[in-house]
Amino acid sequence: NAAAFGYGVFGRADHHTLLLLLTALMFGAALRAAIAWQPPAQERRWAAIAGLFAGFGIWVSPELMVPITPIIAAIGLFCLDAPLDQAKTGALPRDWAGMGVAFSLAMAAVVFIAIPVEHPPADWLKPEYDKISLPYLVVPLIWAAVFWIARHIRGGFGARLVTGALLGAAGLAALLALFPDLLFGPLGVDQRLKTDFLDTIREMQPLWPTSLARLQSFFPMLGQSVMALILLPWAFMRWRGERRWAGQMLVLAFGFLLIAGMMHARLGVEFATTPAIICGGF
Repeated sequence: NAAAFGYGVFGRADHHTLLLLLTALMFGAALRAAIAWQPPAQERRWAAIAGLFAGFGIWVSPELMVPITPIIAAIGLFCLDAPLDQAKTGALPRDWAGMGVAFSLAMAAVVFIAIPVEHPPADWLKPEYDKISLPYLVVPLIWAAVFWIARHIRGGFGARLVTGALLGAAGLAALLALFPDLLFGPLGVDQRLKTDFLDTIREMQPLWPTSLARLQSFFPMLGQSVMALILLPWAFMRWRGERRWAGQMLVLAFGFLLIAGMMHARLGVEFATTPAIICGGF
């Protein structure tokens, strides 16, 4: 992947190389948590390990919120689907909400430690969107609260869907009420960044292959996605049984990060992990 190698050239110290490593470790632990037929305590342990890597990634750069998002989304969707899985397999529903709590609290623990390391006491409660600060502690705490409540919900798919939608909306509303610019991430620091930075910085440009020149950029940066898409039918056959949920999480992350990479070239670094796992025969 040219994005990964471009940022990781020998002698060039760049935080994207560390982000790539932490993204790979986070996905590896999250996929291990999603594999079925292991004790629930072990699932939560792997989820917590993934959360630790997520927290360290946010410490390096809030940019890691992009690959964290599909993991949280996948766990939330699996929570809704748990009763349907029980009906198909006859097994007890898996504790997806417990995994979400473990992931979120582990991530919050790292951020909680990082804030006093990075900031003087006077700035501990000051939101700064371009570096680790209070908003990135509140986000996983809200996730943990939502998953903890969801863990105590009983009922079928419909009840979980309605309750989950209400919990998600309440959590998002609380987050935006506290930090209205958080969704813009580092771009929320200055209004000019939302236009000047996106329009003039080359690595923030989209990678849609709309011309021959753009096609020459697309294949080195995101060309692995083409091979991954070709291999996906065989991958789904391989992911039957206990790997089904992990495969679905991986595909969700692959699609989400592919879109992100198409929108902004620099996100091709975090994207590189998902096609590598697919092409490597996970």
